[in-house]
Amino acid sequence: MSLSASQEKKLREEYDNLQEFLVPEKQATWLEKKEDIIRFCVELEIELYNIVSLKQIVVSRLLTELVDHFSIPLNLLNAAQHEQWQEQEQALRWRQYFAKSLENEQSHLRQIHENAHLSVADQYRKTQSVAPQTLLTNQDMLDLFNVHDFDSDEIWRSEPFSLTELSKEQERQLKQLVQRSNEEQKDLFLPVNHDGHWFYLLKQEGAWSLQDSQPFKDEQLSPRQHSMLDESQELITKLTDGEVKLLEFKTSGNQLDDYTCGTEVINAYRQKVVGNDYERTHSEILRELLKIQLDEQEFQEIPMALLNDHLVDYDLEYSDDVDDDDALAQLTKQQQQIIATTASAQIEKEQAKLYRNNLKDLVIAVTKKGLFANIENKMVDLSEPALDSAEAKDHESDKDFAKRLQEAWCRKAGLNY
Repeated sequence: MSLSASQEKKLREEYDNLQEFLVPEKQATWLEKKEDIIRFCVELEIELYNIVSLKQIVVSRLLTELVDHFSIPLNLLNAAQHEQWQEQEQALRWRQYFAKSLENEQSHLRQIHENAHLSVADQYRKTQSVAPQTLLTNQDMLDLFNVHDFDSDEIWRSEPFSLTELSKEQERQLKQLVQRSNEEQKDLFLPVNHDGHWFYLLKQEGAWSLQDSQPFKDEQLSPRQHSMLDESQELITKLTDGEVKLLEFKTSGNQLDDYTCGTEVINAYRQKVVGNDYERTHSEILRELLKIQLDEQEFQEIPMALLNDHLVDYDLEYSDDVDDDDALAQLTKQQQQIIATTASAQIEKEQAKLYRNNLKDLVIAVTKKGLFANIENKMVDLSEPALDSAEAKDHESDKDFAKRLQEAWCRKAGLNY
């Protein structure tokens, strides 16, 4: 068996983009060996274009192994040796690992789909809880955009849509909206979902841009951002009949986690309507959705413990000796986000609550007193793997460990204290 003609065509179309997963010094070799690697994939029926669905570290490892083999000079690797690698143990092991990785990812996606909730209210009805790190669904975004307090005659918007699952009818409606906005000289806001991540396309004073909330990777677009830009550019080219050939990519860099992208988009739109002073936390947005999506009786029957604990606003709960308004004024958005991100990483509810409370007290103390004066044995390795796997030292309390870990995260995030 081998890849079909259409599969080979798709592989050729996607091949060059895969170099982004390799270190810079291997990217040129990847392009030079294109025909050899494509021939290898065709003969062994390897759908290499599906590799982008795997975790980035796995993609990098697999592609590095491929390019390393094919970069061996021909005078050291004759045709017979090359064929042997294709047909025997090493190639078989590579292909099996690739196939197994794809199978595991597809199984994971099926499980996510089976457990997926249609909305925040759907999650609450099924589980009697709402996870603080809940991603907003298309229905959630639609309900939030339909709040009439934020209607505007000056900036038009579309309904939220999926960039990767856009129907022909949706595309037709978007094109009509773009044309009308041009005729009326209106700004345009298009909320977009790309494989679970929310961002928006903005036409302002006639200029189009892609507006993201996640920071760049090493001051460059991440692989996901590259994909967002390429597919958005293709869409905008269609919607404008080729008039817009270059889409500018911008990011606020505000999103320090994996789940508040929808909230960032909602805040961005509402700020354009009512002014930059408007801003809601992710917890406030989740609570707003419960109020919108549940009927009045259901909302009134929500346990106070859920509203006041599980979805508590991390910027409104402080130590008894700190005035709420004073504390709120002292915390920057970046400090609040770090507190929320670190606390939400804890699986157990009680542990998350402990982290949240300790970190809030800590950041407030830092803001008022200036330093982590009582922190000893500060962490040296600030890489994410090191911080994620950090453990308390012998005889170190949970509270002291939480403070030491937060101090490290603060330094990693570049907070000045």
